[in-house]
Amino acid sequence: MSLLRKIQSHVKEYAKIISSVVECEVEIVDEEMIRVAGTGIFEKEENKISKGAIYKDVLLTGESHVIEDPSTHPLCKECSIKNSCHEKLEISAPILYKDKVIGVIGLVCLSDKIKNKVLKNISSHLRFTEQISDFISGKIFEFEEAIEKKERMDILSQIINNFDKCVLVLDYDGKIIDANDSAIRELRIGTDFRNNSRNINIIQKNEVIFGKDVFSAEIEKKKYTLVGSLLPISSFTNKEYKIFLFNNYSKTNEEISKITVAANPISIEDIIGDSEAVIDLKEKIKKIADTQSTVLITGESGTGKELIARAIHSCSKRSKKPFIAINCGAIPDSLLESELFGYVKGAFSGASSEGRVGKFELANGGVIFLDEIGEMPFYLQVKLLRVLQERSIVRIGSNKLIKLDIRVIAATNMDLKQKIREKSLEKIFTIGLMLFL
Repeated sequence: MSLLRKIQSHVKEYAKIISSVVECEVEIVDEEMIRVAGTGIFEKEENKISKGAIYKDVLLTGESHVIEDPSTHPLCKECSIKNSCHEKLEISAPILYKDKVIGVIGLVCLSDKIKNKVLKNISSHLRFTEQISDFISGKIFEFEEAIEKKERMDILSQIINNFDKCVLVLDYDGKIIDANDSAIRELRIGTDFRNNSRNINIIQKNEVIFGKDVFSAEIEKKKYTLVGSLLPISSFTNKEYKIFLFNNYSKTNEEISKITVAANPISIEDIIGDSEAVIDLKEKIKKIADTQSTVLITGESGTGKELIARAIHSCSKRSKKPFIAINCGAIPDSLLESELFGYVKGAFSGASSEGRVGKFELANGGVIFLDEIGEMPFYLQVKLLRVLQERSIVRIGSNKLIKLDIRVIAATNMDLKQKIREKSLEKIFTIGLMLFL
């Protein structure tokens, strides 16, 4: 379909306007010589092929013509209807679009009275016709721009809806003007939000998870904790719009858990041996695997304490959840607290600008293995005791309580009973709360 036929309703309106102004009949044809619009005697011939030889020349040369005597003009010699032609005067102008002739506007006088009137201002009539041609070209440009814009929006919408994050587009007043399916489901705003105004209040908190800011958001009295990025977008009117890419805080924690669940092929069958002591050990592992009890594993270095810890994990209902191990003796005291509990951005001098998720939070839902627990500083034992009692932590620099569903397994190569008897480990009391395996 030609461009002119795509905007045929507009072309018809232009034809009527031209006819009423110049008092001539008007016909407009496309590059295939199909009459797209017409007035008077030409209106009945719309959507039919025009036989005018002059229009063919205009389409070929791109030049306007003023034909004062159509029946005798050289361009009309080849016309099949020249002997029955009733035209007294014809003005033809090309319709140009992107340097291509896509149609012709023809002004036709059917009486000598109208012809003489037009001839008195022939230059202004020709100029007017060419201006209308430009208007039609402009309308085609608008039409194509609208189609392209819609196509771009459709493509963008498909991309956004297939994006693995929730997406909100907000105006300068915090009104939601667009959202992908994930965001609609997550915030339960309904698919009619474009018709029913929805405002969301988003406040950035002083917390970061894996490089993404944590936000509190409220919409229609419902509150959410969201993790993501809030991106400002400037408009031509200097009004600032925003794009909010986010995940629910709980879902982010689930994603973290998936990342931290490493392949763990170790099972109880990997403990080699059939002696009475090994069999008894395996029975104890099976017995305590699905309890919530905190476990302390003791033994000399190289006896496989982490192997036992992983076997307990693999035998438990938490086997599909994270197993996070940390060597308390291998990390300097000054860094161990931040490794265990994490911190928010700007929590202390030298801290990462993105903050950090601690090992306890990474292990949430699963197991944290504290190796060389006997090397843990006294002040951290106090914090560990609170974790064991309350099953919650607070990141360094934050006042937000993070609830934990976690099991603690610890290990040490020290003979704790002997150390206590010798009074050389009298400050260690948290470890004494743990069970001995």
